[in-house]
Amino acid sequence: MVEKVFSGSFPTADKGSKLATERSKKLKEAKLDSLVGTIVHAGCMVNGTLYVQFNSGDGWASAWPMWAYEVAREALLHGKSVRVIYQGAAPYGENLVAALLVA
Repeated sequence: MVEKVFSGSFPTADKGSKLATERSKKLKEAKLDSLVGTIVHAGCMVNGTLYVQFNSGDGWASAWPMWAYEVAREALLHGKSVRVIYQGAAPYGENLVAALLVA
């Protein structure tokens, strides 16, 4: 479902606000949530766990899978925001479906 919501051709004239609203609506229909926020820290624990803190109003810190950790690390290093798409109560690592860099 996420691939369908984020693929295709999109107009850029509206600066993304209308598109973001449409995408959020489609994600909700698929019982997914999304937030845009910043990465406060990303690193490895002694046991090899990849740990990330994501902030968007509130903050959530948890172990993230490698594929999402790589996005978080890039965002932290380059001052970018991240859109996390998740299924569950909050954007903890085990609930992530997608992690996208945002300009």
